[in-house]
Amino acid sequence: MKEYIFFNIKKFKYKLLYKTLYNILISILGLLSILITKNIIDYALNKDFTNLNISIVIFISLTIIMLILSPINSYISTKLKFKIFDDIQSNLYKKVINSKFEKINKYSSLDIVNRINTDCGTFISFIYEIIPTTIGLILTIVLSVVALININYMFLIILLISSILTTILSRILNTKQIELYKEIQKNDVEHRVTMDESLKNIEYIKVSELEEINIDSLNKIYGRRMYLNKKMSIVVGGISFLFSLGSILSYTMIFVIGIYQLFIGNLSIAEFTVLLQIYRQLNSSVLELQSYIPSFNNVLAAIDRIYEIEILEPEDLKNKQISDFKEKIQFKNISFEYDDNKILSDLSFSIKKGDFLGIIGESGSGKTTFLKLMASLLTPKSGEILIDNNKLTNIHRSLISYVSQDDMLFTKSIKENLLCHNNQVSESELTKVLYLTKIDSFLEKLPNGIHTNIKYLSKGQRQRIALARAILQKKPIILLDEVTASLDIDTEQHIINSIKTLDYKPTCFIVTHRTSILNICNKIYNIKNNVLTS
Repeated sequence: MKEYIFFNIKKFKYKLLYKTLYNILISILGLLSILITKNIIDYALNKDFTNLNISIVIFISLTIIMLILSPINSYISTKLKFKIFDDIQSNLYKKVINSKFEKINKYSSLDIVNRINTDCGTFISFIYEIIPTTIGLILTIVLSVVALININYMFLIILLISSILTTILSRILNTKQIELYKEIQKNDVEHRVTMDESLKNIEYIKVSELEEINIDSLNKIYGRRMYLNKKMSIVVGGISFLFSLGSILSYTMIFVIGIYQLFIGNLSIAEFTVLLQIYRQLNSSVLELQSYIPSFNNVLAAIDRIYEIEILEPEDLKNKQISDFKEKIQFKNISFEYDDNKILSDLSFSIKKGDFLGIIGESGSGKTTFLKLMASLLTPKSGEILIDNNKLTNIHRSLISYVSQDDMLFTKSIKENLLCHNNQVSESELTKVLYLTKIDSFLEKLPNGIHTNIKYLSKGQRQRIALARAILQKKPIILLDEVTASLDIDTEQHIINSIKTLDYKPTCFIVTHRTSILNICNKIYNIKNNVLTS
């Protein structure tokens, strides 16, 4: 985790350096303004109008400089921060996309989105805002301490004792805050998942009269959220109270001692005024620094969640691609299990190029797992899959089109979905595939035709688009997982027969429950009790 923090600090060092130098400059200008006020008071009391006027001009100049720098810095900082955010966020997204499917599949999509957006935002605020600001605050504290020592070291001792005590006491609450942050993020993911699922299944909820049950379920999550946020507010409030208490007590002591020193003649009026100003600036810096402790706790939790994604095992992404296979696909003693739950056991068979393989079996028997093994999304526990005597790896995906039970279309137009793999498809070729999959039969009825967004289509229409997309890829192996379940028998027969008569003669693995499709297959296998039988 430390390596990840230092890697990003090094990567964006020049952007962070700008922010740090700006904070240092503002700290120096702020302290100079305070010290100038001492001269102004002294010159005014001594009626030294020449030096008084010079000091006033310097004070006003410093104020104007800080006013001008503020909006300029705001513009530059916002621009740089978004550049860092885009970089870290896009790299984390690439990490997710390029990780092994079986590793990333352990997380829900909404959980990953939450980590990429919310946790990344927390981390970026830390490296771009908290770290540079902290450096500026530390400089302010150091310079203020030097100034206090020059006035009276006793005031410094009071402040140090107060700061040390409040920091030690606040550490008791820090661990609890980290735990609560993780719980709140987990609750947020649960809320989003529940909301997303209920909206996706709104038809079923209404027909089954499950509205109240779903509302109650969401209310329980809301209740948990309220409980966690109350606890978080108590913890953060406790930390804030300790710091405020320390600040009030130390200010009171410094004020009383300062009045006494003024009374006995150890302090001048100008020195006493500057003392209070320096203390306010010093105390403000210490409080701001201490206020970052709750933020720092959140950052640690956020980095921990980001790092879980960062260390996911990546796929071996090789540039080498395989354009075809010539003879056969072999499954040799393939076994697979999910968390010690055996799914497939000792599968062995082979099929020739151009075969249509029908796969049947009860729900949950492992049919979809079988296809995911063939797509190199999952790795067998034992055994191997060979294509032309070469072990199947992710580079063989260049041979494979995969159409799952969920059509896996993007929320774009029909045409954009069809051509997402290859936008060089000719109009005649596209027209032919639209006919083969019977998309043309409903396309002309749509107001925007092929440019209609797929969110307005029925499930059966979406399945046809997913099948057409697979055909347009022209890959020699096609994996179909219950993809005709929402189609009528005639349309199903037309599409599967069309695939069988394609010029490039694809090899098909078809998971289905329909006997009408099995009649088209030249080989049929049944998965039962983890075993494959012909």
